Amino acid sequence: IYESVCRMTPRDLLISFSFSRYGKLAVAISKFAAETGVPHAAFTDSLLSPTALRATCTFLCSVRSYNNTPSLSSTFSLLNALLASCAQRHPEKAKERMHRIETFAEQSDLYYSMEADD
Repeated sequence: IYESVCRMTPRDLLISFSFSRYGKLAVAISKFAAETGVPHAAFTDSLLSPTALRATCTFLCSVRSYNNTPSLSSTFSLLNALLASCAQRHPEKAKERMHRIETFAEQSDLYYSMEADD
């Protein structure tokens, strides 16, 4: 990961996911991005999180739950909405990408087939 981080330029986009307790590596990478002019979209739980403080754009996601494990449902829902919006904005690119993914999955025998049981 360190090599990838060091290759980031202002033409890239850092997308980080960092929630309460905030991992040191995520914070260090966001700091490096800010210092080198790399745009940064942070998905986090507070505007005061160390990644949000340095981000170009911050998406707030509630991760509160009734047990010890944070709930990432809101994060995945927001991410799904953003990806769907991108797909609607660039339908031909989205169609081509899905076709490539499906072709690869089929060639790799990734999915279970009822016919395989025969």
